[in-house]
Amino acid sequence: MALLVIILAGSQTAFAQFTGELPFGKNKIQYQNFDWWYVQSDHFDVYYHDDGYYAALFTAHKAEQALAIIQDQLSFTITKRIAIIVYNSHNQFQQTNVIDQYMYEGIGGVTELFKNRVVIPFEGDYAKFAHVIHHELVHAVINDMFYGGSIQSLINNSGQAMLPLWMNEGFAEYSSVGGLDVKTDQFMRDVAVSEYLRGLNQLNGYFAYRGGQAFWSYVAAKYGPEKVGEVFNRFRVLRDVERTFQSCFGMSYEEMSEQWSKDEKKFYFPDVDRYDYVEDWAQRLTNHQKENNFYNTSPAISPDGTTIAFISDRGSGVFGLYTMDVKTRDVKKLVSSSQSTDFEQLNFLTPGISWDPTGRTIAIGGKAGGEDGIYLVDVVSGDYEVLTFGLQTIGGVSWSPNGRYIAFDAAQGAIQSDIYVYDLQTRSLSIITDDLFTDREPAWSPDSKWLYFISDRGEHLNGVYTPKDYSMWDHDVHQQDIYRVELQTKSIERITNDPSIGKYSIAVAPDHASLLYTADYNGITNIWELNLQTRQKVARSNSLQEVSQISITRDGTQLAFASQNRVGYDLFLLKFPFDAPTRDTLPRTKFRQQELDEQNSLAGILSDVNRPSSEPSAVGYGQFDILLADAAIVEPNEDINPDDVSGGGSPIARVDMEPREYRVSFTPDVITGNAGYSNWFGAQGTTQMLFSDMMGDHEIYFMANLFLDLTNSNFFLQYA
Repeated sequence: MALLVIILAGSQTAFAQFTGELPFGKNKIQYQNFDWWYVQSDHFDVYYHDDGYYAALFTAHKAEQALAIIQDQLSFTITKRIAIIVYNSHNQFQQTNVIDQYMYEGIGGVTELFKNRVVIPFEGDYAKFAHVIHHELVHAVINDMFYGGSIQSLINNSGQAMLPLWMNEGFAEYSSVGGLDVKTDQFMRDVAVSEYLRGLNQLNGYFAYRGGQAFWSYVAAKYGPEKVGEVFNRFRVLRDVERTFQSCFGMSYEEMSEQWSKDEKKFYFPDVDRYDYVEDWAQRLTNHQKENNFYNTSPAISPDGTTIAFISDRGSGVFGLYTMDVKTRDVKKLVSSSQSTDFEQLNFLTPGISWDPTGRTIAIGGKAGGEDGIYLVDVVSGDYEVLTFGLQTIGGVSWSPNGRYIAFDAAQGAIQSDIYVYDLQTRSLSIITDDLFTDREPAWSPDSKWLYFISDRGEHLNGVYTPKDYSMWDHDVHQQDIYRVELQTKSIERITNDPSIGKYSIAVAPDHASLLYTADYNGITNIWELNLQTRQKVARSNSLQEVSQISITRDGTQLAFASQNRVGYDLFLLKFPFDAPTRDTLPRTKFRQQELDEQNSLAGILSDVNRPSSEPSAVGYGQFDILLADAAIVEPNEDINPDDVSGGGSPIARVDMEPREYRVSFTPDVITGNAGYSNWFGAQGTTQMLFSDMMGDHEIYFMANLFLDLTNSNFFLQYA
């Protein structure tokens, strides 16, 4: 008998030993030890670390709300409690041991199948956080519904069919936003009018999310929302996509795919006559199709308009910081995350590149060790220095016109995202908006005295809003408006008042008389100008494709922006944006019009219900035969607590606010084995067992290779 015991204290875990999925080329670095606690609700155990208590409470409330929606859509009730593990930032999320995969910035959350754990980071944006909670919870419910909620159950029932990626991810997006949304509508418009849409088989990668969401929205609109859940339940029984589609739609998978593709084109093709192709009203600077890449984003035009800095995945496919000469179109790579151990990772999903007034240095946010930092990059030499402030998440960066300050939005912990200002002369950091609300996209006024920004704060301007006196889970985190704050007094003023309209980036006019911003009033993100005196707005574009991430020169004569165009992202230049044709309104997209019709219909119903009546009226519900002889008194259900039922009759999920300390305990992840008997060799077999704790910090792996008897058998025990 041979017994081998190994204790590992590195990145190579017992899970990797068991699965063979060792990470290659990207090791996880543990920058800190986490002090774990948890709170409980009716269906969830929400784990948090250090100062993440408030984010955990938000998670529990939003998860319970999301679960009610998901279970109703799927006509399925979960069989087990679900664990949700919340990290205070993406940098800390990257240190997770729950799974071995390295969490690049594009990964906003993950749901694993060993223990059906949801693992998510809080990045300061409550609307994004609520979306990710719902999205990942869909996967946890589907894991329970289709696979029994664990790898062990999936192994024990090897006949289970795997859901196609687009069905799974598409439904997660469909459920989390309640159908279609502006972002996916814009994405699908570009795909359709670019003649790229060919059917369901092309829904891979990012397209699986957007295209899948569009397909389920199409099904709900054409057949009714209940049809979506029916498809999943039929697939659960039939375990085959082809048979499922035949049963649900009366069409084969290929026929349904073709029909969806044709109907999407019919839906979007008329828009070609109503809106302008982006290259018809702006000058195209990059061409992702010819350059064989996908992303050209985050343009920042230099103060004199000669150079544009941007982020791209051109060449090696690794995101890098580039500059382009506007006149010659020559492109130069300054730095990428693959070139330096210090410049670890660009924040390409929360971009914000900004030039200093001299045009010699660029400021950009990026990962710097276990936190985010601001890199100051020399555009000639490519040399850089990094500013760190102990902040976990840094988003948009904006250099003041007088050159003294750098403003940026950042989240210090798992509570809030605020606007910060760093004084380059005094080397001091100030927090400008210090409250619970999500503040982002800072933009300076020409005199460097005001900061404009986008926020979900609504009417909450100058008050004290802390975790002790305000509950963000009861706040409308999806509202968006533009505000400004005076740098010296920190007094906040609301600039726009249409919170249901998405707003994304801001550029202030050189004379401070107006500002440009991108917003989706008509269902497509266009350039709008707002007069700061009269508060009147006009559209400066009527684009077929979205307009995002605008940047203007010091004199306001040139504006750079990014746009999804022909299923990729490119940079464009608009000259004299303040002289562009104006429109008071833009034609609404079909999707935006449908949204308004639904809102007006609902408002009409509510108005009729609430309208006082001068006379009592009788309403008939049809004719019925009533047999009074069969009448009986129904006894009340003593198992139902009246306090647990809302006025609408739906159970109210409870969240226990009491924090509980996490204690390490081992539970099985996988137990497998096989046995046999030979007339020559006798009994033989192999057993493998993997146990771990909830955080994946401790793992025990045991393997037994049995042969004849214990003397001839081998045993392997590993702790990591």
